Amino acid sequence: MPARSRCVRFGIVLLVVALAAAGTAVASGPATVDRPATVDHANESLPTVTSQITVDVAADGDARWTERLTVHFDNQTTSADFSEIASEFEGEESRLLPIERYRNASDGVAAAAGREMEITDTERRTEMTADNGTLILSFTWTNFGERQGSDLSVRDVFAGDTGRWFPGLESFQTLTIRGPDDHEIISASQGFQNQTLRWSGPVTFGPNSPYVVYSRSTNPPPDTATTDAPTTPGTSGTGGDGGLVVGVLIALLLGAIAVVAYGASQRDGDLLPSPSDDPVETEEAVETDEASGVDEAAAGGTGAAATAEAEATDDDDVDEALLSDEERVERLLEDNGGRMKQANIVSETGWSNAKVSQLLSSMAEEGRIEKLRIGRENLISFPDEDIVDDEE
Repeated sequence: MPARSRCVRFGIVLLVVALAAAGTAVASGPATVDRPATVDHANESLPTVTSQITVDVAADGDARWTERLTVHFDNQTTSADFSEIASEFEGEESRLLPIERYRNASDGVAAAAGREMEITDTERRTEMTADNGTLILSFTWTNFGERQGSDLSVRDVFAGDTGRWFPGLESFQTLTIRGPDDHEIISASQGFQNQTLRWSGPVTFGPNSPYVVYSRSTNPPPDTATTDAPTTPGTSGTGGDGGLVVGVLIALLLGAIAVVAYGASQRDGDLLPSPSDDPVETEEAVETDEASGVDEAAAGGTGAAATAEAEATDDDDVDEALLSDEERVERLLEDNGGRMKQANIVSETGWSNAKVSQLLSSMAEEGRIEKLRIGRENLISFPDEDIVDDEE
């Protein structure tokens, strides 16, 4: 196939895929954009195309929307073809991933939500390797989320005044939503990992999906000048699974390492189980003495065991604000013989049923606890705990 013909064919393919990636965006007014006609793959060899949409929501409600359209080169689609398309894409009025569809969508959402919105800071760029080329469109969508006190809601932005402008995802698309670093998810339309929600197509969204509500973290570090590790799980705001791009995966791994390191440092102190109760209490008493500067060790004598127990209790009170959610659950299990009912964890922590359920599921996936269904109750225990029939 001549080089010029390949380039024209490649441009048409990209245009069709870009329109599909738009999610049938709605223009201002009642008219909608129909999905493009299906391409007959049996009659023409087309390059593999993937589309990744990432939305990073800031604490003020603005969001950075990034859409990556990647074409994997084959025998008929080369880097030279992509270079010509890349030049056309970087133009302001490009037909590939047109920004106008998002401006129309934001106008419709603003009218329905009753708050001002704007598409700003538009950026177009391309990336190319020996195996693939990527078109990248990114922009800031102001007031994407709605701030209400300490809560930040992303709920109404995927619908407009004339209906849903973002009805779902095609089979080659993914959508990732990440929240602010100092926030945690308190409600969402689906499960999440490391404060990140991710959908892989094909997906058709319902009337209340996708949505997520964040709240400012309630467990800030006691001393921001010396504390590097996050105090709540996943507050880095990055993450996802193996289907994300390499940059997002690296951010997830770094965040996970920080959380694990922080948890290990806590458990290495006063949370590790010991074969003898007395040595644990004595070690906790010594650590409390060193941290507070009180020289209780000088007291000595026959009252040492009672002093150690009292100081261990004081240490529990002090460390409560420093613990992550997972460590609070682990401490509750330790205090209750290594196992508890899920309902009792809810009452002890004061957290909602949904939060406890999501937290325990995450801990079970990490191998930190085990969940056993007994009748209508969930029995939570450490992995090495022998679980027998329990009437409690």
